[in-house]
Amino acid sequence: MLGKPELVAKGHFDDVDMAMMIHTGSRDGAGSRAFIAKSSNGALVKRIRFVGRAAHAGSLPQLGVNALNAAMIAMNAISAQRETFWEKDTIRIHPIITKGGDAVSVVPAEVTMETFVRGGSLEAIVDANKKVDRCLCAGAMAMGAEVEIHTIPGYLPQRNDERLGQIFGANVEAIFGPGQFHIGGHRTGSTDMGDLAHLMPVIHPYIVAAEGKAHGADWRINEPEHGLFDAGQAAGDDRHRPAPWGRRFGAGNSGAIQPGDDQESLPGVSARPLSDRAFHLHRGMMDADRNSIEARGCVMLYSSVTARGTICYAAALHFCCVPKKNPGLTGMAARAAS
Repeated sequence: MLGKPELVAKGHFDDVDMAMMIHTGSRDGAGSRAFIAKSSNGALVKRIRFVGRAAHAGSLPQLGVNALNAAMIAMNAISAQRETFWEKDTIRIHPIITKGGDAVSVVPAEVTMETFVRGGSLEAIVDANKKVDRCLCAGAMAMGAEVEIHTIPGYLPQRNDERLGQIFGANVEAIFGPGQFHIGGHRTGSTDMGDLAHLMPVIHPYIVAAEGKAHGADWRINEPEHGLFDAGQAAGDDRHRPAPWGRRFGAGNSGAIQPGDDQESLPGVSARPLSDRAFHLHRGMMDADRNSIEARGCVMLYSSVTARGTICYAAALHFCCVPKKNPGLTGMAARAAS
């Protein structure tokens, strides 16, 4: 399992009633400082291995079975399927070849691929996945090769909670001004918040604090203050910004905290009492006593490899409201038990 589904399986969300994850957004193409889509695609993850037969590519290619050609036929067949997908299903399939052979002078005997199959509903994802499998098998059959297909559950389609989003939007406009929040539309990317959305109210908003194309070589966090501190305030933390964050996330220093750092030693990670805004956020979803709830939040750094092979960091703030040890609030586990 991937990400939050594994945490759910291990019981880490058993006492959580609602959740949000704030992601860094880019100024490129954004019309407001913060935004939330109404929904996002879900996804399956596929790993594929074509197996052929090696031979000398110059003198005796006739004795080989070209696994790379099998993969290319499969990818062309997938492309030919695109007109069969309905626009409303927002299907996205984007395979890459992770191994194309062993040497230029050898007919490729092993070729590996990876792809996501994304869609706006489970039915659409399942239908598209069947078509992809047919294309993969067709490529192997055409060349006399073999193919191994491993399909891994990815993320469920996400549905953001509208009431929670409106409360978040009011916080955003209180910080950045009127007209700086937008809600609507559908994201064709995928997120593990989609799995949580089928268990509890969630939102996955974006706060603009970067420039460039997402996952592109020009992506850069150019406003870390907005991406971290103002994101925390929009989530409900009204307290002053702690100085250590300013030192560690100053301009041009967005990668100062490396994966593996002790998060418990960082400000805002351990449980603390709710601020007024955070309590208002939680109270918008349920009627609860302020003294019975606590907020937990942490800033996570994600590293990703850009098109040029360099590593860039993006920050996201995870925030959730959970009941204290109080029989009055029972959380997700009791709802599931009932």
